Amino acid sequence: MSGDVDRLFEVISHRVRRSIIESIAEKGPRSFTELMEDTGVGDTGTLTFHLRKMAGFIRKNERGDYELTDLGRRAYDLIKIAHGGVEPRREEPGARAAEAPRSPESLEPDIVYISDSIKVTIDRSLLETVKAQGKRLVVRDVISVDVADDVDAKLFSEVVDSIRDVIRLRVPEHLRSIATLKSRDVLSITTGRFHPGLIPDMGGFVAGIVEPIVSTVSSILESLSTTAGPLSKVEEAKSLLYEWRFPSITGLSLDLSGGFAKVRSVESGAALIRIEGREGRCSYDVDVEDGIVEVDLSGCEASIELPRRPLELLEIDMSGGALNIDLGDNVRRIEGSLSGGLAELKVARAGETRVDLDASGGRFKVHLDYAEFQGVSEVKLSLTGGLMELSATAPEGVRVEVSTVRMGGLASVTVDEKLRNVEKAKALVKARIEVTGGLARVEFSSRRA
Repeated sequence: MSGDVDRLFEVISHRVRRSIIESIAEKGPRSFTELMEDTGVGDTGTLTFHLRKMAGFIRKNERGDYELTDLGRRAYDLIKIAHGGVEPRREEPGARAAEAPRSPESLEPDIVYISDSIKVTIDRSLLETVKAQGKRLVVRDVISVDVADDVDAKLFSEVVDSIRDVIRLRVPEHLRSIATLKSRDVLSITTGRFHPGLIPDMGGFVAGIVEPIVSTVSSILESLSTTAGPLSKVEEAKSLLYEWRFPSITGLSLDLSGGFAKVRSVESGAALIRIEGREGRCSYDVDVEDGIVEVDLSGCEASIELPRRPLELLEIDMSGGALNIDLGDNVRRIEGSLSGGLAELKVARAGETRVDLDASGGRFKVHLDYAEFQGVSEVKLSLTGGLMELSATAPEGVRVEVSTVRMGGLASVTVDEKLRNVEKAKALVKARIEVTGGLARVEFSSRRA
């Protein structure tokens, strides 16, 4: 049963897979072509990959169309609840449940939500007001949260239910332990005196958030990116759990829910996967299907070496831990979903690359170094929480077109004039940035000859 629950949340955490479930649930059995149209996935390989990852949630009927299994219908129920749609169905087989719109607040009537804000201050007055109503407080999808010095531990513990998907949380020293226990997907927890009324300008605010996070995690990412020595320094002894060479691969799929992983390109004809861990604290699975190496990690430390040649697919599903990927050649398709943890990705010699990344928490840092290419590269970033940074460099003659849709959170997008105003472009980068929460920072710069 617990395995089904884990897989259920893994499937619905990815935007494309949610779209597949919703399409079949709301329109009935769908063909492969219809699912491509419904989900907006324009590549058969990408859709095939996601359908393969959804085994047990969907199946083919006698006509060859895809339909939901019982587990798939449970996943649809959860998606609808998350969207404020319907309660889980309780009807007899064949009966259709009435779809009564429900908001998150109606699902938890004793909760007061503060969300989708840039800066929130929790002081004694706020907590006493919430307590007087007989309710508890949830703060989520906020860039920066400050807890005032006048808040005592008893009041904070009684009223604050949780603090989720926050970039920076500042608390008084006497609340640090309690606040840590109540935090989920909070990138930086600091202590210090609170100074009310000091709200910096946007530029300073972005820098003030990003730089502490970068300094906090730099030591972890640095340990992941080094080429010599162990992946991280730990006092407890580790054991070599897995080591294998794969002579021919076309892609890599990583599912990381904890631990560390380092991926880099080497001058070799085969891929090498090495996994270390401590007894009772690490689980892993490695498989190969259609040339794609699939690696699932929880609490382990993995070192993955890939041949220095173009990959067809790089897929990342991450809910915790730290990941560093440094590839010396192009990847045709990059699919990434981040709900927690710290991920850094560098791709050299990018070209007609399709990039589709979504984040609901954690920190995702991506750098694309475009080589000379002809054609179109598509980049889509969807952010509902956490921090996503994308920087890209491109040679002269490449035109960059960026469209931004922001319904919450904060977005900073910069495009070099040399890339924006190109009359006779030999290549095009089309980027779409969708932000409903969290912080997105995107920068396209021209590479000097």
